[in-house]
Amino acid sequence: MATSPYDDTALILNFLGHLIFDCPASVLDIGAGFGRWGYLLRCHMASGESLTRNNEQNLRVEAVEAFAGNITPIYDCVYNRTHVGDVCEVLPSLGSFDVIIASHILEHLPKDIGLGILDLIVSRAKVAVVICLPFGEWPQDEIYGNPYEVHKSTWRQSDFKKYGAYIKTFGRQAAVIIPINTEAHWYVKMMNNPLRRLLFRLRGVLSARLWRK
Repeated sequence: MATSPYDDTALILNFLGHLIFDCPASVLDIGAGFGRWGYLLRCHMASGESLTRNNEQNLRVEAVEAFAGNITPIYDCVYNRTHVGDVCEVLPSLGSFDVIIASHILEHLPKDIGLGILDLIVSRAKVAVVICLPFGEWPQDEIYGNPYEVHKSTWRQSDFKKYGAYIKTFGRQAAVIIPINTEAHWYVKMMNNPLRRLLFRLRGVLSARLWRK
């Protein structure tokens, strides 16, 4: 079963932690694979007495997965609902979510279709969108018997300029965070500005010292 690089994990969890931790939240995980993001969100973002989903938790996570072979028993533990099918067919029928994660999806779509899906994703998110993908040429054929693994398009930073995104590259891989609400826009501005980042960290240190007193 294919998986994606882990370099972006801490960055994304830290960002989401500032926006949805300990708050009622809904997340759509597009291209859920073996359930990586569902599992991590349950570990780090959900309140409650158990890892797996239950009615007492403040976090609702739904998955979209096109390849049925990727769906394992972990889905029953971490996702409230799973939508099996191509994102182009499934996404238009779904409602809004606080956060939408699309990890290594866009490069598997023809560019014109991918741009349309990106616009649709942004229109359905209420807090933020998280995109993970490679930048530049990255040829890939079908693997593990999964035809959805074929790379069909090439993406660059300029494709996300109009969204005011924060972009962090890890070699040729990238994490793209698109802010939707006011708080997310503020946080992205802070991430994009060294002085704002410093002031934010100092505020955190000061708050921690005052709390200890």
